[in-house]
Amino acid sequence: MPDQSQTPPPLLLAPPSHHTPTLVQLEEGTPSAHSDAARRGADGTPTRAPQPTGPEPARGGAPGPARGPRRTAARDPAHGCPRTARDRAVLIRLARMRILSSSQLRSLVFPGRDRSRVSRRVSTLVREGWASTWEERLVVGGRPRYVLPTRRGLVWALRRLREEAGGYAHDRLLSTMLASDRHLPIPLVPGTAPAFLPHLREVNDLLTVLQTSAPLRVSWAASWIRPLPNRAFGLRLPQPDSIVVRSPHEGPPELLLGEHDRSTEGWRDLAAKLARYLALAQHPALLRELTGFDTFCLVVTVSAKDAAATMARVEVVRRLAREGFIAPFTQIFSLRELLTTPQALLSS
Repeated sequence: MPDQSQTPPPLLLAPPSHHTPTLVQLEEGTPSAHSDAARRGADGTPTRAPQPTGPEPARGGAPGPARGPRRTAARDPAHGCPRTARDRAVLIRLARMRILSSSQLRSLVFPGRDRSRVSRRVSTLVREGWASTWEERLVVGGRPRYVLPTRRGLVWALRRLREEAGGYAHDRLLSTMLASDRHLPIPLVPGTAPAFLPHLREVNDLLTVLQTSAPLRVSWAASWIRPLPNRAFGLRLPQPDSIVVRSPHEGPPELLLGEHDRSTEGWRDLAAKLARYLALAQHPALLRELTGFDTFCLVVTVSAKDAAATMARVEVVRRLAREGFIAPFTQIFSLRELLTTPQALLSS
């Protein structure tokens, strides 16, 4: 545990450093090489030499039986490319946020469009093997429909994310995330909702609102299972529920690490979780190596069974932030407050 005897000075967001230290070596989740050495076509897909499809000469010179075209899509998950720019945008969003409800997807990729337009494009992606759908069976509220990428769609989207990140503020951050996360589609059983779904749904509700709020100017957002290595230099690192990069009109890009509390764990466990953010903030060289940023802002959101329970939990989190010396770089909100007024991030 870091020394908590003194309160560290407030951390202000600063421009990301362009210097990447070479002294940091991760103990777990060490970034592997994401090589683009393989040749790629104009659409970013791997290319290979043309394969013969006509008659094959036999030993005696006589033509052999004709072979049909090679079916590479079944063996290569990254083979091909989604048809339209909007289809590709859908897959990019799904790769960054893992699973999206139809309403979330509509807000992010089809703003102002009719729901039937969303259904047609999703049906096309499902038919072509890029995405799949899943329905949640609720006692009250019908059957919400979710969309998630298949393995083929995920491989394509992650490769495209890596190719397009060069030169942007989240470039180094994405490299770390790609090395840390397992990159597998979420396993969903028909009719059975996984225990993590309510938490992830609320996180993605928040990310949807933040990304569609023009004043915030969010340039990158993701909600991966394990975006950072578990440990580095003996430190147990935090695993944010969400990561957001803002690119204001004036000033440098800003890194926001999100922690969403649904009031389901004890205060000691929550305090231990928050302490990991303090350890990361106290090691700016490690933070820079992992993310490309020197500082970050921790955004904690809280939800509970009702408004009174939520506000009581908010007070608990605020107390833990003061006692854990993370208050100078932490913003704490009820989830409902940020969903209705996302600009509160700018005024806090």
